Amino acid sequence: MFREMYDFATSIIQEIEAKILDRNKMKTLLEDLAEKCPVSWVPKSECPII
Repeated sequence: MFREMYDFATSIIQEIEAKILDRNKMKTLLEDLAEKCPVSWVPKSECPII
């Protein structure tokens, strides 16, 4: 019983850690994109990331 709970908990932790890594990668990509067109008054058509 204890081993089953341990295995369950560690598998959930691994899933969460994978999601955190994915979110951090997305955050970095979005920050890089935001730096390329940082001002809000530039029309979307003139922003180099679009």
